[in-house]
Amino acid sequence: GVEAGGSEAPALLWIHRRSDSDAAFAAFHFGDREAEVALPLPRGRWKKVLDSADAAWGGPGGATPASVDSEGVVRCALSPLGAVLFTRGA
Repeated sequence: GVEAGGSEAPALLWIHRRSDSDAAFAAFHFGDREAEVALPLPRGRWKKVLDSADAAWGGPGGATPASVDSEGVVRCALSPLGAVLFTRGA
């Protein structure tokens, strides 16, 4: 299934896609300043596979950790006009 949500302040869109064996969670920040956000990341260990702020993408270096253990909500800093993608499972 797919769920989506977001907020106006900060300007944020998130999409969660899941199947029986794996899941992906993407967050997109549309603000012009870094924002500390609470992402509704379902329980479990999530691996970051993309952060648009990483140097590999020409960014200043992302502040999002390489993996997170979620209890249902994860707080993280998102760069201006940034995107981050986490995966879990197979």
